Amino acid sequence: MPSPSPLRALPIALLALLAPLAGCGPGAASPASVAASPETVIDWAAGPEHLGGGVPDDADTYLLVVPTETSADGVLPGAPAGSTPVTKCLHASSFLPAPAGDPRIFFLVKGELYVLQSAGQQPTPLRGNSLAIGVTRLLAIEKGPSPTRLLVAAKPAGATAEQLRVLTVSDQEILQVTTALVGRGLTGREAFFAAYRVPRCLDGDQRCLTTTSVQQATYVDVERVRGRDPKTLLKLGQVEVVDAAWASADGKSAYLLAVCR
Repeated sequence: MPSPSPLRALPIALLALLAPLAGCGPGAASPASVAASPETVIDWAAGPEHLGGGVPDDADTYLLVVPTETSADGVLPGAPAGSTPVTKCLHASSFLPAPAGDPRIFFLVKGELYVLQSAGQQPTPLRGNSLAIGVTRLLAIEKGPSPTRLLVAAKPAGATAEQLRVLTVSDQEILQVTTALVGRGLTGREAFFAAYRVPRCLDGDQRCLTTTSVQQATYVDVERVRGRDPKTLLKLGQVEVVDAAWASADGKSAYLLAVCR
């Protein structure tokens, strides 16, 4: 009579513990390896309204710094009082300030990456730009040591939807363009905000800026958590804003990319 196999001899309770591991072989997909969709990552970085990309073809934009202290009713009325221009007009649709201590601000200008090295200058294009990359939005900056790595959305020729790319850059040029890797913070919301700095949010996925336009007035709202509980931060009258980010770590000022009129 054949002896029972070692597996059949195992206690039922132990078999129950081993059952969940049956699908974890080399060919099985681990939940941790499943990436969030590009659309979801864009929502996290830019907001559900997808800031950026809204510049009219016949208009330019300029960057300014605006104090966020509000009036008694919680709204800064009219034009941005006390604002300070950072750039002159150029056709930028998206921007991304570097982390604190780094004065650079990156801009997307007609599909090319520009950089402002310091205040008082005008953004200049980086070497290595290629319209074939198809950059559509500047999303976040990967945390970590140099060189700087920008997470961007891109739609290369022939693509039917936006994809995620990482641009490795120096002060003067784009050093490398790669597809964003799943393991680099793209497996979930918490992992994303731990791996990337999102200048539109003040603390991880909290206190995030977004813009809305209602009846010829533009509002800059701050969401308690990205995508939730928006509250008006600034009411800007007829100033058309296409992108916004925090300018100070204490939340007392913000960058606005406004249409030149």
